[in-house]
Amino acid sequence: MPSDAPSYGQLQLHMVARTRVSVYLLLQEKITRKAQMILIAAVVIGAFLGWRRAGQVGGNTRDKAQYAIAFALAFAIVGLLATVIIDRMI
Repeated sequence: MPSDAPSYGQLQLHMVARTRVSVYLLLQEKITRKAQMILIAAVVIGAFLGWRRAGQVGGNTRDKAQYAIAFALAFAIVGLLATVIIDRMI
């Protein structure tokens, strides 16, 4: 066995490190997917609530679209803050 070849213990350590990195990457991918879902849901809910609110106050289609966009942006900011907070806690 050549002297520069890794020992059995070094190979085991390398495999454990690789496994930990793989598990970490998988968890990060799941967190990222959940964060995207929270953000998309916030935008859709915000747009719906904005459209409905403009309808309640008697707005036409353009008013409804404006309210929907404004509410969607506001909810997106709140959703983004929520995902950052959740990401920092995990």
